[in-house]
Amino acid sequence: MLNKRKKPTEDGKAAKEKEMNVWCVKNFKPELGAGEDATSINILTKQMQASHAKKKKQQDPILTRTSMEKTFPARRVDVVDGAMSIKDVKEKYPLLFCADEIMAEFHRLTEVNLYETIEEPDIKEVLHSISQMRQPTKSPGWMKQDSKQDTALLALPGHLNEDISSFMQFSTSPASASAVILVNDKDGDKDMSKSTYQIFVEKVKIGEWYSLDKAYMGLLGVHYVFHLSYPPQYSKTLIFMQKFIAKLADRTRTPDSVLNLWTKAQ
Repeated sequence: MLNKRKKPTEDGKAAKEKEMNVWCVKNFKPELGAGEDATSINILTKQMQASHAKKKKQQDPILTRTSMEKTFPARRVDVVDGAMSIKDVKEKYPLLFCADEIMAEFHRLTEVNLYETIEEPDIKEVLHSISQMRQPTKSPGWMKQDSKQDTALLALPGHLNEDISSFMQFSTSPASASAVILVNDKDGDKDMSKSTYQIFVEKVKIGEWYSLDKAYMGLLGVHYVFHLSYPPQYSKTLIFMQKFIAKLADRTRTPDSVLNLWTKAQ
């Protein structure tokens, strides 16, 4: 993780979470591309805002991706140095607020494709092993699991003595400012194969994911993209995903429970 901006809490005070992690991309702020300056970036930003106002079918995906790439350095300065609220970031960079662009932004930061890493054979084997372990007390029994991989991901927080309800809830609106996944249980039967997953940060919708594994990767991604602290309620779950699924090592100590689970699952 990174040396991050402070984010508001429910009582309006700055978060006082211990900074447990130092990313390998700590405070990453690349230089502007050749030929770009503050004026050209401002023009691109306004074009992106205008594009977002159009209907989806009228937007040019190639122009969107090019503009997102060119404005990436400016966006990092705003997020890392500007301490912008999520609402302010969304107003300035509205095209960032969808699942695909969050994952693309994570790739710009780390050169890691989270959707690909979770499908790698060694990771699938580890998750399959976790799915075969005795389910922890805090494992949610209220969801119909779609696969062994989903079973493992649902059980992961419990194996690390964390409560999955601290970041994944059946609700229409988030109760806290921390990053959370809200499960859209369309038929009310808690069937994961038919559910979608919306991620919120500071009660602002970031995007919607269409499978549990991608939503978990999205949860990790938003902490990088928006320079957020790992909340203590589920920090070990994020550390496990960062270090052993995304394979992003850093110089900080890995909690014993995270190491023990990884060792046991191999």
